[in-house]
Amino acid sequence: MRHPSFAGACVVPEILLGVIPYFAASGTRLEYMCPWYANCAWRPADSWELGPDSVTGRGIQTVRVTTHVLATAVLSLCLSPVVGTAQAPVPIREQTPGLLAQAKIAPTSARLAAFAELPGARMVAATIQRSGNRLVYSFDLKYVGQGGNEHVVIDAMSGKTVYIEYCVELDIDGNIVMTAPPAIVIHTRAQFVPARNAALAQVSKGHIVRSRLRVQQSAWVYLFDIEVGDGPLTKRILIKATTGEVISVQPM
Repeated sequence: MRHPSFAGACVVPEILLGVIPYFAASGTRLEYMCPWYANCAWRPADSWELGPDSVTGRGIQTVRVTTHVLATAVLSLCLSPVVGTAQAPVPIREQTPGLLAQAKIAPTSARLAAFAELPGARMVAATIQRSGNRLVYSFDLKYVGQGGNEHVVIDAMSGKTVYIEYCVELDIDGNIVMTAPPAIVIHTRAQFVPARNAALAQVSKGHIVRSRLRVQQSAWVYLFDIEVGDGPLTKRILIKATTGEVISVQPM
């Protein structure tokens, strides 16, 4: 089990400063999870109930704690051996000036929600923007050793997760690499290659520059960004991750 710690005086990362009042107020239990593909991080309990990963065969370690011991856990960060460093908060870019002032959910709380969805990932970009009629925080996060970024969208008015996009890649040996929870991977993995081929069939002389699995409530959709020819034109193909049905072809 790895904790971030700091040389010299005890400094608690901003994300943990937001954890204590948030969970103390809600009475939510916490769970410490260490997925096979990530570093360790705090997240709400019961949001991801899993045993050993049946897809990879690698284990998932869980240790539950209650809010009354959270202060002790935070203190332990300052007493642990030095094994990592804290991440400075990534500034949130406003798509247009004044959007942060309109948000009911503070940036710290929105970051906390994003980190809870992707335990162990590091934030690399943050934006507040309009998505249709909805004001949202948009976060890009990255796991150590992964090529692409994960994407989390949080409603800026309610704090609820709108959707998550997990990286899906083929490694040099042609193996599928997915960062989604194993419970989702089990139901979507077999359709990835057929969906990829179906996406390429939609665009003449195109090549895939990015592929993701979007999880939005109970809907699972593969997104393929395809660059057309040698130019900058890119199209996004949406395909149902469970059936392989093409949903739409969108210009970007």
